[in-house]
Amino acid sequence: MQFLIYLFIVFIISSSWAFQNPLAENQINQLISENNGFWGISFTDAETGESLIQVNAKKRLMPASNLKLLTSAAILNQLGPDFYYETKIYGEGKLSSDDVWKGNLYIVGTGDPSMDGKFTAGNRFFAFENLVNQLNFKNIEGNLIANDAYFDLQSLPLGWSWDDLSYYYAPEINALSFNDNCIDLKVSTKAGKPQITWFPFNTDFVSFINLQSSGAAEFKEFYRRLAGTNLIMLKSQLPKNYTEQESLTITLPSLYFIDTFAKYLKTKNIGFNGELLLDHENKDWSNYKLLAVHRSPPLSELIKEINKHSNNFYTEMLLKTTAVHKYKTQGSTELGLEMVKDFAAEMGFDRQKLVLSDGSGLAYKNLISAGEMSEFLARMRQHKYFAVFEDSLSIAGHDGSLENRFANSVLKNKIKGKSGYISGSRALSGYLQTSHGRLLSFSIIANHYTESNAQIDALQREMLEIAYKSF
Repeated sequence: MQFLIYLFIVFIISSSWAFQNPLAENQINQLISENNGFWGISFTDAETGESLIQVNAKKRLMPASNLKLLTSAAILNQLGPDFYYETKIYGEGKLSSDDVWKGNLYIVGTGDPSMDGKFTAGNRFFAFENLVNQLNFKNIEGNLIANDAYFDLQSLPLGWSWDDLSYYYAPEINALSFNDNCIDLKVSTKAGKPQITWFPFNTDFVSFINLQSSGAAEFKEFYRRLAGTNLIMLKSQLPKNYTEQESLTITLPSLYFIDTFAKYLKTKNIGFNGELLLDHENKDWSNYKLLAVHRSPPLSELIKEINKHSNNFYTEMLLKTTAVHKYKTQGSTELGLEMVKDFAAEMGFDRQKLVLSDGSGLAYKNLISAGEMSEFLARMRQHKYFAVFEDSLSIAGHDGSLENRFANSVLKNKIKGKSGYISGSRALSGYLQTSHGRLLSFSIIANHYTESNAQIDALQREMLEIAYKSF
């Protein structure tokens, strides 16, 4: 009898050790004790929801782009995976017998972020081509009017840093957008002095002050769009025989859309000599003639841009879209974030302590805890759209933002998750399949560190390898 009791005690102790494994937590604590950053770390059994490792797991930290995991799940929950956008052209006038449209044309945006070639084999004019083919006009005698009333006019989330606003990852948000509201600049020193070209059409919608120089030992980047304008200053230093490409933001996105659309019409030999106008008012479109419709890919595909490729533009566009659908009003970041907070509360977050300034994690004001993120990911496995959510995540050493991480580690193909980075914050959250066949959800967030990002990445890898071998 005493022997059986002894075996039972050994079983209980060994089971508890395998479940909690304080050695793994001690190893992780030792790793971060040698680092001057502040860490929040949480590992959860993704199938049972039980806590495995908790280090500062309740502390509020900047999640960077790991916030997209929560935002994308909330968007998916609100809109459903089959949701798609429609961009429409309405006419105010009539088509003459010689195929001339006499009257104004309205291009009405509803927030489609996908007019950028990402889903059309790089053809960024695919949507334009689709719309124009439905028009069958030879000439347009009237104005081209951009209606962007679907969203409010606050073009940027609060908390985005001003020195990010020239670059592709911090574009303006508008219901009628093209090419992520960027121009794509190409700089070459192959002919000596830096020469520039840009997409689309070397458009005169933007202008440049080109003060770049060639002959530098290494490339030193400097691009700056002057605030509130489409004047871009270029002061990069480039080596000889060097080519550099960069996507830079524009302001007035809906005007940029119709300006580019008008230029595209000319490439198709469709005459247009009217004015380009903006319209911010909601209208009863039943009083107008529907002439053309373009549909986006479904949300099940769009969401991959958010999580696999960490696309801030897609995130913020979809966030505003959910506000329209939930609150039946103009889309706004503020209302979109209310939707996210409601969903977060349903998924176990403390709504009162959840601090959100944008949906993409670019703002420094966002604060979440690693513990809540890890627990949320475990709960998410029971969500009706989990398969779509999981399919949107990067696979370690394989694709997305994790393509070049863990390639030479036992963790390759064992992690599905999301990386995140803004200055002062490096985060990684997702799912880990361990060597013993257990599925863990985890969140590892480092803030206020002075080490290089490569050193932080190495520490995150070591922590994940510890968990991989321990559970």
